[in-house]
Formats: sequence, structure tokens, C-alpha cells
Amino acid sequence: MPGRGRLSCDIGFGGNFYAFVSAEDVGIPFERDRAEDFIAAGREIMAAVNEQLDPVHPETGYRGCEHVVFLTPPTEPGPSGEAPDARHVLINYPGWLDRSPGGTGTSALMAVRHTRGELGLNTDFVNECFIGTTFTGRLVEETSVGEHVAVVPTITGSAWLTATSQFMLDPSDPFPAGFTL
Repeated sequence: MPGRGRLSCDIGFGGNFYAFVSAEDVGIPFERDRAEDFIAAGREIMAAVNEQLDPVHPETGYRGCEHVVFLTPPTEPGPSGEAPDARHVLINYPGWLDRSPGGTGTSALMAVRHTRGELGLNTDFVNECFIGTTFTGRLVEETSVGEHVAVVPTITGSAWLTATSQFMLDPSDPFPAGFTL
């Protein structure tokens, strides 16, 4: 990668493709005031993964990496009082930092760890994001997707309502469902 040299990453799928990279390998300290540095590096890595690897789901045809997870070793207890199994910064396309550990990202990370022999079935896996929120995942069975070994995950966590919307359709509107050109 221009300006960063060679980087290695794991690619996992949990509903979307994710590139998992060591924050240390990118040279960005795992500090909140470095959020913009993580966003910039995440954009560069997404572009490099898509240019060099072009990940494609074997059954659905879903294509492209739109998420980068910068991993750092867990060193201290998380909000639950226990040390998490993973700590990370999650960058989403086109370039924003996610406040959530990410359900599809947690699923993809568990699949990568399972493939590496680092996570068995029916074992809790606590994934903590940059700001301290956590999801707990568990792989409940092995299966296959196309020619690939795959796993079935479960995820638990918390979410909070952040907005509501109300949409109204005027009965006199000649295009209440929109239009196509």
C-alpha cells in the first residue's frame, strides 16, 4: 500500500466482507484521538482489498470489502469486568467509525478465528469496540457455503433507539410509491 508498505489481513464474511488488520501493523496507536487516522487508513485498505482481492460471495455474488477492523490485543477488562476476546476499531464505507462492535463484523471475526483454530463451537466470544461497547457471539454449528466451510453464529448485545420517522402518503399524490425513469 502506498505510504504504508505491505500489510497482511484476514478477510472474513459475516453478511458483509471485512478486512481484519493489526492496528500495530498500520502504526496507529489505539487511542480515541486517532479516529481520523483510522478512518483514512480504513479507506485505503478497503480500496486495496477490492483492487487486489475483489472478494465475491460464492452463492449470492455479493462483492466488495466495505469494512476494515483494526484489531489490538485486549489488555484490560471491558464494561462487563472481564477482558474481551477482541478489541477493535471498525471503519465502514465510505469512511466512518462505527460505535457498535458490529454484528456482521463479530460474525466474520469469529469465522476467521474458527478457521485459524482459535475459536471452537459453543464458546462465548466477547468483541469490544473502540468506545467500549460489546457483543457476545457464539458459533453454534459448522456448515458449508459453496465449497467453503462456514459457521452459524449467534450474537447478543444491546442497542438503543436513536431516531424515529413518520412517512405519510397523500392520497392525491399521483406517484405515492415513487417512480422509475
